[in-house]
Amino acid sequence: MRDVSARRRSNRICRKAGVLICRYNTSVLVIIAAILLVLFYSPVLSISLHYSRNYNEGWNAFLALAAQNGGRLYEGTESLFINNYPPLSFFLLGNLGLSLGDNIYAGRVTSLLSLAFVGVAIYISAQMLRATKRQAAVGTLFFALLNATFFREYVAANDPQWLAHAAMMPALMLLLARPAPTAGSVIIACILIAIGLLIKHNLVALPLAISIWLFRFHRTKFNLWALTGIILVILATSASYFFYGKNIFSAIFAHVRVFSWSRMAVQAAIVLPFMLPFVGALKTLMRTRSSDHRDDLILLFAALAIPLGIIQRAGEGVDYNAHFEAFIAGHLHLPLAKPAW
Repeated sequence: MRDVSARRRSNRICRKAGVLICRYNTSVLVIIAAILLVLFYSPVLSISLHYSRNYNEGWNAFLALAAQNGGRLYEGTESLFINNYPPLSFFLLGNLGLSLGDNIYAGRVTSLLSLAFVGVAIYISAQMLRATKRQAAVGTLFFALLNATFFREYVAANDPQWLAHAAMMPALMLLLARPAPTAGSVIIACILIAIGLLIKHNLVALPLAISIWLFRFHRTKFNLWALTGIILVILATSASYFFYGKNIFSAIFAHVRVFSWSRMAVQAAIVLPFMLPFVGALKTLMRTRSSDHRDDLILLFAALAIPLGIIQRAGEGVDYNAHFEAFIAGHLHLPLAKPAW
């Protein structure tokens, strides 16, 4: 009896805390937006500065220059230089760099706009799933706040990470737009996912979530999704071999990777506390999810992204951007869990 009473007291405290933290007053949102303007000022200001903020910026600019000049992006396994990224971002940013006159500047602008687009996509997606405008704004603002504080190294940085996420998010929005996806939305979503993977090949949580979701709830559309995916894999593989030979496959998939279980355990201990608010939102959403199964898609997205990000961090040299998929999924859940509080 004492345990039941304590549990009820704990639940009351949690509900009050939830209402206090997530009371979507306009004044609170305005204050958060003002704080974000201050936090984003420094990274945005650095866009035009002529120095690299990290070693990735110079590496990406060098490969973009090689792409725009017809240079070699992929060397053999005996080379001391290994490029383990897909080629699409280097062509996109290389051509944009030609127009803007600077590859690093082009990459920084693209990264900032991509980050902003992902935030807008979270806002729109949450509204598609019955969140109000204010509730959706909370998910977006907290997403921006996390990037402006803990993840600010990737804000307006010459790195293809946010460009890949920006390519994939419209695929999610297409599938969430209607209670049941159409054939056209499934085909276009598959193409967008493929584009994202050709920019950053380790963003696998969303493609896997969509595949499982379609197989479980929309079997006919899954067959179309799978067929489109197979065609795209054949086309991408053939084009890659035609332009780069076998070097591209050995560079991306076969180069030596160093994994550490202890590193994965340490990273899990660091990251999981940040995930706790999202886990609470996931638990609430599982009780209140809609009957048309669209909530199940983002539940799958989060359920896959959290462990996959931790597993990827076991690799030597893998940065915290491995968790970005999990945080995108988490910020989709925050506004959707609000009606249950």
